[in-house]
Amino acid sequence: MPYPRNLDDTVVVKDITPELTTLSCPFGRVVVEIGARAAVIKAKFTDGPGIILVSPIPICDKSVNALQNLSVKYLIAPNMVHYMALREWKEKYPAAKIVGCKSLSSVKLKALGIACDIEISDFDKILTAKELNMTDIADEEELKLIVIGGHQNRELVTFHGKSKTIVVGDLIFNLPPTEQYSLSKLGFLDRALYATGVGSYLQSKIPNMLFKNGENGDLALNELLNLDFENIVMCHGDTIVRDAKSFYTGFFKAVL
Repeated sequence: MPYPRNLDDTVVVKDITPELTTLSCPFGRVVVEIGARAAVIKAKFTDGPGIILVSPIPICDKSVNALQNLSVKYLIAPNMVHYMALREWKEKYPAAKIVGCKSLSSVKLKALGIACDIEISDFDKILTAKELNMTDIADEEELKLIVIGGHQNRELVTFHGKSKTIVVGDLIFNLPPTEQYSLSKLGFLDRALYATGVGSYLQSKIPNMLFKNGENGDLALNELLNLDFENIVMCHGDTIVRDAKSFYTGFFKAVL
């Protein structure tokens, strides 16, 4: 199934650092439950504190409460397929600016009646908030973005400096999605699949499966290693807290 109907009963709210909170919930893709996760980043803006929401899940009481009464300043779509909840968040916070990769508006968002306010066409290069004209962020070093052009879904990775975290959509998986189903229950088939080690198998194939035309994106992947991150927040699977670079290099050992 996609998102569950009773979202408030299944969302797990977790503070990774004082500045970064995750919203984790069940989510199914094709025949496998892989979970979903949004990252709520509390940042300082020129007009006061606000929220950067990366890969938003659908709106529910828990997701709104996690904002702590702060306004959403930016909605970041981490790639060409993680955009389904953007419209409802844009409707609730119309002043929020949508950030995405090149062609997201014309290929995906146009049908929803929304568009990117900032569309990144400069691939495989780490860009600061200032370079992206996100000038209302008080500290331009607090947020950096990079689009991995060789990725099939045009992965847009978010780096949050204060929490030392990278937030990814489909760049990295860490299955099974234990936290995302901690308030609900994986179905029998999914439990059986993960018991056979399918999670580890999928993870071993992802670095090659998700890069198009034989491109492994090693330039961008090595660029990410230059960032000072300790945590990885991913949409699918359990968050990596501390020593995330070791996990990262192990995950991409076939292409780095």
